[in-house]
Amino acid sequence: MITRYYYTMNELSDIYATGGFNKLFVMWGSQYTDDQYTNSLFSDVQLSYGDDFIMYIDVYHPMWEPVEKPTVQQILSDYPQYKKEFVKQINKIKHWLDESKYRYEKLINLYEDNANKLMDKVETISSTQFNDTPQTTVDGLDGDNYATTYTKNKSASDLSTVMSRLDEIRRAWRSMYEEWSNEFGSTFVIYND
Repeated sequence: MITRYYYTMNELSDIYATGGFNKLFVMWGSQYTDDQYTNSLFSDVQLSYGDDFIMYIDVYHPMWEPVEKPTVQQILSDYPQYKKEFVKQINKIKHWLDESKYRYEKLINLYEDNANKLMDKVETISSTQFNDTPQTTVDGLDGDNYATTYTKNKSASDLSTVMSRLDEIRRAWRSMYEEWSNEFGSTFVIYND
């Protein structure tokens, strides 16, 4: 007979370890150097999926023999065959984190770097240049004293209120972490009946 036991991310994490995802990896013999992005992501993932199942083991036993769910400490010390399965899943999570980190960090950095620019007014520049003399110029009529007509107009206006633009920036930046967290959930969370 086979009995399947599920484990949550919170059960598999070392609450005394430092960092974000390092808390998950350190208990299973691995290390991870978290940065501000992975720390924020881990907080989101833990809040959203900390009590959801991300791992399971199948315990084989005779039908007449009752079994209890092995604790994480028992798996670490007494059941190397189960520990091997857990380490395999933990390594998949680590690989996913390394692969997805590049994309999401790049997008988050773009939002952060351009946050101030996104607050700028939209500018419109128009120029009218006309030269009816035989004089030619190499660099355009900007510095030409012979230009008959030269007009340059510049106007700037807000697309919307400052508060609505700030809100738009904040929502877009925050949605990157939400999308990253949702990708973790769709990849690793196990929904059983």
